[in-house]
Amino acid sequence: MACALECRRRSSCFSFNFAVYQQSNGCELLREDKYTSSDRFEPSQFYHHYSMASPCEYSPCKNGATCRPLYGSDGFICERSPGSIEQGAPWIKLNKNEVCFGAKDDSYGNFTMTSTGNILTLKLVYISGFVTCNNKTWPYGSHWACRKGSSIATLVTNAVNRVIFPHDYQNMTYLLPGYHDNSSELIFKLLSPPLRVAAGDEYRIWYNEDLVNGLEVDNDGHTCVDVYALYI
Repeated sequence: MACALECRRRSSCFSFNFAVYQQSNGCELLREDKYTSSDRFEPSQFYHHYSMASPCEYSPCKNGATCRPLYGSDGFICERSPGSIEQGAPWIKLNKNEVCFGAKDDSYGNFTMTSTGNILTLKLVYISGFVTCNNKTWPYGSHWACRKGSSIATLVTNAVNRVIFPHDYQNMTYLLPGYHDNSSELIFKLLSPPLRVAAGDEYRIWYNEDLVNGLEVDNDGHTCVDVYALYI
């Protein structure tokens, strides 16, 4: 009972292991669960595993989609591939006015969280404009990258410019399965554990070269977006 209560008390705990036999490490709190890390869910003769109650127990997602619980809301989402959310996603719009970010001179676009809670991911919906790392060669620019066919160069940071999305950022452009340089929207891979945010927290959208102060002399353009969060 104490182990379960401690897990419920901590926002970073989503399941726990409880030792079958008395031992010093009888309660093991986990930052994941059998849904988000099904490949690591294995039988054990030493521990019983407990997860929070969820509609995912009843396999509501069809056609091979993976069920992801939305703890605290009794909801769930169905994810066919990273970022491809098909069902049950309560997207919350974060901006009143369009958020625009440029490709040079620290011209990030900023927005704030509307409420306190945990978020799984963000969605950027394209409105207008372009960004590019080469304004000398036509055609140039795209919604999210240097040019057509380039890797994605759009990032989201917190107020001190630590990259939050994509979560596996390696100081360079990146691939996001299911999306490309001119996609109508970007949905980043789900965070595990979710990101704890407070109402009023500032976040920023950057073009990669602008954030890292790379070669910006031939960069150009601005992309404008709407921003949505997936709260749980």
